[in-house]
Amino acid sequence: MSSLQTAHERFVLLVAEFYREAGCELSYFESDAQTPIAFEVEVDGVKLTVGYDPRATGANLFVHCVFGPVPQHEEASVLRSLLEHNQSQARERGAAYCIDARTQQVVCYSRQAVDDVQVAALREALGHMAREALRWRADFFL
Repeated sequence: MSSLQTAHERFVLLVAEFYREAGCELSYFESDAQTPIAFEVEVDGVKLTVGYDPRATGANLFVHCVFGPVPQHEEASVLRSLLEHNQSQARERGAAYCIDARTQQVVCYSRQAVDDVQVAALREALGHMAREALRWRADFFL
């Protein structure tokens, strides 16, 4: 069995366990080890996307969250604060903030190997990212 196939199977099991622990029914879905797949989850009113990307070498599980726009009237100070905050997120959580070129919105993006993730840790990471999104929306990390 290839490592890609194993990672895909681990992702499917992780999602099934995630849904089971949440008390939700997981709808039938088809997927294969060569095709990216994602699902959305809402935490504290914040929408996050959790997915599997076979093209990402070694870090095939991702979490993505749209934080929102950069306020134009405070762009320099907000972006400076975001970059300062970005360093600790990258170091402590393997996450990075960036601006989506298409939407011009700040997003947080995290990647790691699916083999390294347990449901409890995923839930904690999703909760943390949701809290960060709410903080951004409240004060832009200022």
